[in-house]
Amino acid sequence: MIVNIKNITIFAEGKIKGANLKKTRRFTMKLQINHKEEQFEQNELTLYKLLEIKDLTFKRLLIRVNGKVINENEIGDTKLKDGDQLDIVRIISGG
Repeated sequence: MIVNIKNITIFAEGKIKGANLKKTRRFTMKLQINHKEEQFEQNELTLYKLLEIKDLTFKRLLIRVNGKVINENEIGDTKLKDGDQLDIVRIISGG
């Protein structure tokens, strides 16, 4: 079996053929945010960091992670995992 990923060929015997191989492993976390899959390069991500990355700095947000409503004081401690489903809704008022 031969697998070719971005100009790197890995043979079934375990031999690697390619240039510029890096020793660091690149992680990808997939999250479902408002029913759309998004990928992030971090392998660990808190809800607070996700909101920073997405530039969601609104004062009032309704956030659910896997169906559980997250209180404002839990945002910094809520760790996200690969495959988590998030609903993020901005709450606005008007008249």
